[in-house]
Amino acid sequence: MSREKDRFRIDIMGLSEVRWNTAGRIMLASGHTLLLSGPKDEDDHLHKKESLLLTKTAHKSLLEW
Repeated sequence: MSREKDRFRIDIMGLSEVRWNTAGRIMLASGHTLLLSGPKDEDDHLHKKESLLLTKTAHKSLLEW
């Protein structure tokens, strides 16, 4: 996913139906930031989560999450 984003020079990529059990921010080894939305309850497996994958430049422009 990160390689395709870089290949097409996309700064912000929206991802849907992410299988992650929490909300928050994760810094990836590639330097990209993954922003996860969804319920704060880690046991809530019924809701589909949405997320954004941001480049370093896009993450610096982010005002609030």
